[in-house]
Amino acid sequence: MIETLRSSLSYLAAIAVTVSCTADCSPQPSSRQQSGPVTGMGVAPGVGIIECGPIPCDVRTGACVHFGGKPPQCVPKAQRDGYASGGRMEDAVLDCDQDADCGPGERCCAGQYWGGTGPHVHMCVRERCQDAIACRPATGCPAGLACAPQGVSGDMHCVPAMRGVACGNGRCGGATPVCCWDYTRNRGGCMAEPGRSAVCTGDDENRIRCRGRSDCGGYDCCQYMARSSDCASSCPGAAIGVLCQTMADCPPEGPGPGGARQRYDRCENGYCTGKLCNMTGAWEPCDGM
Repeated sequence: MIETLRSSLSYLAAIAVTVSCTADCSPQPSSRQQSGPVTGMGVAPGVGIIECGPIPCDVRTGACVHFGGKPPQCVPKAQRDGYASGGRMEDAVLDCDQDADCGPGERCCAGQYWGGTGPHVHMCVRERCQDAIACRPATGCPAGLACAPQGVSGDMHCVPAMRGVACGNGRCGGATPVCCWDYTRNRGGCMAEPGRSAVCTGDDENRIRCRGRSDCGGYDCCQYMARSSDCASSCPGAAIGVLCQTMADCPPEGPGPGGARQRYDRCENGYCTGKLCNMTGAWEPCDGM
């Protein structure tokens, strides 16, 4: 009993430590502890608390920021929006780190929610996540996905558990999951990432990472201008299409011709496609645009 009490007191003392954070973002019991995850994931200890280096953040009053390669720090919510400008894609601002930190019907999502090349953001949203589902190792991820650190900041995202893709007559996977494809000679080979070759000279050029949802653990397979593809929870504005093997790989709508949004009704020649597009705010036949 005494040892149990000592352990409890030690934990409470650690939570109460204040280094650089004001009292406004110190952890307090969360009113969201009963909300639970949306689907497919467990609940990690410390619901309503963002893991943020030595100073955990209360999701109601604080946010965790990773900026300029410095250790993460908890800042008051009132200062959070000041990090929207001037940040890099390698930086991050976390409002949550698991679904259970969010309200009913919301999911903790990772994406460029502030637009441009600004910091990556973890945010509670009701719609489908932009880039990925945010996670903590103890929560797990939906089937086909695994919780792993991403980018310079090391924030945890649900990513495809088994990366690999068909490449010519074979399949890439393991340590070389990317198919580097020479479209001129119609041939290619497997490579690691990051990495470069005579064909894949740029950071993203000619790199095929998926051909459908089965390569993405259930995420969409997004096509980009540099003749490359990659997985995302929903294809971002930079994508020019969604790749598919069957209609089950296609979301209801996504990127279409000329930057329009397109409603998908079939998988054709490896691409999700449809008859209706929205370029000007109204849905109209794509062939009339």
